Amino acid sequence: MGGAFTSSGGQVRRRLAAYDANGTLTSWQSRANGLVRQLVLSGDELWAAGDFSSLAGDPHKGVGALDAATGLATGWDAAADANVSALAISGDRVFVGGDFGTIGGRSRNYLAELDAADGTATRWDPNPDDAVHAIGVAPDGKSLVVVGDFVKLGGARRDIGEFDLSTGLLTPWNPSAPFYADSLAFSPDSSTLYVGGEGELAVYH
Repeated sequence: MGGAFTSSGGQVRRRLAAYDANGTLTSWQSRANGLVRQLVLSGDELWAAGDFSSLAGDPHKGVGALDAATGLATGWDAAADANVSALAISGDRVFVGGDFGTIGGRSRNYLAELDAADGTATRWDPNPDDAVHAIGVAPDGKSLVVVGDFVKLGGARRDIGEFDLSTGLLTPWNPSAPFYADSLAFSPDSSTLYVGGEGELAVYH
């Protein structure tokens, strides 16, 4: 789990902690010097996104990867120039969203794809005009959905947009979320998308 806490389960834990299936705090320890907004486990690595500039004692701005067993930071570093609030992984592709304008060594506004091996930004550049708050890869691996404050995303998409992962292009789907959106979730079969924000919930099929 990640967040803004500096203690958990009665022990010192700085914004990162691990509990077992029975809800008991484990001995696993790592730390961040700022808010951890999202965690994604991929293989033997635990990826973190947030408002931090240090992860497990190493410089990592906005996003970084930890060894899931030891809690130590890996050498992967994308060096965002501002906060990262959204994170999704598909194979060797790491998708991030937030408030940044530069990440992975390239100019990228609010949304980027990073190489899972070295943290460099790929050529994909959808360039939304405002912050991205949540990203999700469909369970079938075919599409990537992003939600946020934008009104322009790869052309004209308001608050929500879907990309074909095989081409990197926007799909024709254009629902225009009826509210400020900051969270999303897919059904296991990818047939339903849930989008939340401002105390509202929208369901798309």
